[in-house]
Amino acid sequence: MPVDANILIVASDSAFRQSLRFVLEAEGCEVHAVERLPSPEAPLTGYDCVVIDCSNTRRSGVPAEMVALGKPVILLVDRRQDMVEGSGIRLVEKPLLGRTLIDAVRGALGHDWLGTAS
Repeated sequence: MPVDANILIVASDSAFRQSLRFVLEAEGCEVHAVERLPSPEAPLTGYDCVVIDCSNTRRSGVPAEMVALGKPVILLVDRRQDMVEGSGIRLVEKPLLGRTLIDAVRGALGHDWLGTAS
């Protein structure tokens, strides 16, 4: 069943960004992929979920700008111990195997951005 969502991908590596785009588009998502997060002044309206590669963030803790997005955020991390889930942030450990990313997007969209059932 298609995911049918509008997803923003943020990844500095072009090849990784395109592979994420391919996986999500194959599941029926509309995808906009960028190298870095838009400025805080730029609204992220129109996106159902944001997928961010951890190389775009600090190494410890969840950056305030991630929480402030007001959207479900899937943060791709090298090690889960580097960051803590919460406040609408879901962690997915790289390398991405199988349907890990798709399952994370489906889970994020199945709940409101605070992680409670809708």
